[in-house]
Amino acid sequence: RMSLGRWMAEWLRYQAEIELPQRLAALASRHGFSYRQAKVRNQRTRWGSCSSQRNISLNWRLIQFPKKHADYVMLHELNHLRHLNHSARFWNSLRVICPWMDESENWIRSQAECLRSELDVAMEAGLERFLP
Repeated sequence: RMSLGRWMAEWLRYQAEIELPQRLAALASRHGFSYRQAKVRNQRTRWGSCSSQRNISLNWRLIQFPKKHADYVMLHELNHLRHLNHSARFWNSLRVICPWMDESENWIRSQAECLRSELDVAMEAGLERFLP
């Protein structure tokens, strides 16, 4: 029998595999990006990545983010299709397509690790432990 925490995590991951690639495709289309492949993965230390082969990986835990902050992560990775670095040109072009990037960076720094940690603990121990 699956714990409630494990069930919740599996359901969120299932939703992420449906929703995140669709959102990435919509953002890419809106901003003129073209990538080869998108994957939703179980990354422990990154929210997303972009390879030199034009493949984008997204952490399934982005499904927990407020939409604008998940969109920021996706726009950040899409922008690596034009700038495969974190140069001033990268940040300047990202700010044009994502004017809320500072707000998202601050939110991710202050909240996202907590979300990741709490869900991982709940998955491993069973969510029932964290319910009142």
